[in-house]
Amino acid sequence: MNNITHYKTRSQLLELIPKNCNFLEIGVFVGDFAKEILEKVNPKNLYLVDIWLGKYGSGNKDGENHYEIEDMQTVYLNLYQKYKDNNNVHLVRSASVPFLQSFENDFFDAIYIDGDHTDQAVYDDIFYSYHKIKNGGIIMGHDYHYGVKYAVDAFCNKFNQEIKFIADDGCPSFFIEIKKQSK
Repeated sequence: MNNITHYKTRSQLLELIPKNCNFLEIGVFVGDFAKEILEKVNPKNLYLVDIWLGKYGSGNKDGENHYEIEDMQTVYLNLYQKYKDNNNVHLVRSASVPFLQSFENDFFDAIYIDGDHTDQAVYDDIFYSYHKIKNGGIIMGHDYHYGVKYAVDAFCNKFNQEIKFIADDGCPSFFIEIKKQSK
């Protein structure tokens, strides 16, 4: 394993992403990190993919201050209203894997994964993201511990990738600069 550089926050990791890129966030929740991506990265296109259905709970980026939202449909409608006039922001109501399967390969410059946290779901998200990311692109994600860590490490081992940076928020984020093997 390589020497991993540590940053204090995932916000600092965003500063490493090229501006004017094609960025995908999987697992948007209420859109706090999406707002930060827009401010720090200024992407050409920001795809926000989430199912926004039912009741859901989450905490902040450190896993603290957990709260429940009874109706994620309302969250989606609020985000829709917020971004409907921004042609660079694309809200997509979908599970992550069907979205990734339907999208063209080698399109995204950066993908941030923070959706379903079961180890199989994380592995599927990162596996399909690998095909959609450009060579040299960045796959990042939140909650790099437990099942997420297991899935990310399994992906890195299988595809000969290395975590380059970790953000040491209460719930750490990982950062992989993708190096695809020539065919």
